[in-house]
Amino acid sequence: MHDVPDLLWYHKFEEPTPEIRQQLGVPEPKKGSRMLYILVFRKLLPITELTDAEFFKAWKECIECHFVLWQEGNEKGTAIGVLNDYDLSSLKSALGPQGNERIGTVPFMALELLTKQGQRGEVKHLYRHDLESFIWALTWVCLGYNDGRLLTSDRPLDNWATEDAQTVREKKPAFLSDFLQFKPPGIDSLMWSLIARCLQVLKDEDHRREKLQFEQSLTLREEVTVKLDDKVLLDIFTSIAPWVQLSLHIGVTEVLRVV
Repeated sequence: MHDVPDLLWYHKFEEPTPEIRQQLGVPEPKKGSRMLYILVFRKLLPITELTDAEFFKAWKECIECHFVLWQEGNEKGTAIGVLNDYDLSSLKSALGPQGNERIGTVPFMALELLTKQGQRGEVKHLYRHDLESFIWALTWVCLGYNDGRLLTSDRPLDNWATEDAQTVREKKPAFLSDFLQFKPPGIDSLMWSLIARCLQVLKDEDHRREKLQFEQSLTLREEVTVKLDDKVLLDIFTSIAPWVQLSLHIGVTEVLRVV
């Protein structure tokens, strides 16, 4: 699979972090414990250097790679997406919440994982959480970069990188309710349509879960999780018009290169 990085060398440190945390007097030293590794991969270009259809192609390939990895545990000279950084990944076979402190990149984390329960590791990590992160990453890049270069100003989501999880949890729904005002000048119309449609799906899904939780709180019923099958959820995104159009454009471009 070309979308998984080639590991060239690694070194494992034998001292697990709980021992270090215990020596430092950190409360609950075994909670959120980690094992330190040094991993060496081939140097890759960041996806932020790509634009429009080429960016979409790499981003889409990362989603496809992630889906295969979740389910199962290119042409030369073309850009492909490589999914990297698995140190905080979860296994699909995990039966429930791991009980570890949730660590991640706050701007890209799913809304449910930004809650207090999610940050305490009390929310089971699901496929939809990662898929939502891909959408936030798409939004972050397209609102903060232009033609592969970081904008020097007017990056509306920058503060999320320095704020705590609870604050970003409060800001994301507000952003979803009014994201159309943040359309960057000069952005490709098809890419903006993709972002807008994907964000609308996130907004609708968040409202659906909130309504379900509200109904459960009124009826005092046992919690019933109404979740979509992983593939069905992915299909909701892949079936939206701009996703289909961009995918077709990529396919035509690849055929022309071969010819």
